[in-house]
Amino acid sequence: SKPILQIEQPMEGQRLETSHVSVKGRTTPEASVTVNGEMVVVQSDGTFMTEMDVSRGVTPIIIAAHKRYGSEIVETRRVVYERTVPTFEIKYDTSTKSN
Repeated sequence: SKPILQIEQPMEGQRLETSHVSVKGRTTPEASVTVNGEMVVVQSDGTFMTEMDVSRGVTPIIIAAHKRYGSEIVETRRVVYERTVPTFEIKYDTSTKSN
């Protein structure tokens, strides 16, 4: 039988304010979980949480839970991080060039 896998964070398509995201969820307590291939600690009640850095644009987060002798279940969440550009970088006046 497959383990359960419930993802609390992030939401699909979530827009991020910063370049890292919390991944939180719950699985069958004896299952093991990976997030983008990295092992994550599963607590005795089945909850898990990890933080990961993302780069600009869309980042797929692949969360997989699998039992030792069972099949696995996989959920994907895509998050979007668009770094806000400070206004001084895009507002410049070309008419007053000082050489």
